[in-house]
Amino acid sequence: MNRYFKDKTVYAVDFDGTLCEEQFPEIGKELTGTVKLVQAIQEAGNPWILWTMREGPRLEEALSWLAERGLKPDAVNDNLPELKAMYGNNPRKVAADYYIDDRSMITEEDRQKIIDEFINRLQNVIREECRS
Repeated sequence: MNRYFKDKTVYAVDFDGTLCEEQFPEIGKELTGTVKLVQAIQEAGNPWILWTMREGPRLEEALSWLAERGLKPDAVNDNLPELKAMYGNNPRKVAADYYIDDRSMITEEDRQKIIDEFINRLQNVIREECRS
């Protein structure tokens, strides 16, 4: 469901417990499945927002960690500039089509199935674009 753009899907992605194991204030071990998912989202040209409780130096550490993995969020704890312009405001809750967060109400097994399904879908989209 693309609520905000016709040709893009917006994702809000948590950091601790989602992209890496929960070890705050340290950065935990990489959760490879979610990292691959966000890489696929990014490669498909979809915008994603880093949605985290981190701020200051701890946020900068997280951004460096993401950059080491080739990940660059389109916004950090903020709405996309296009959405702010579209609605003429910037509410505290970030606007996204999907929220990827370890605090959601799904089991770990369901989470992995969802990650696998998203990766497969995005890879199919990328393949189709390459054929065009």
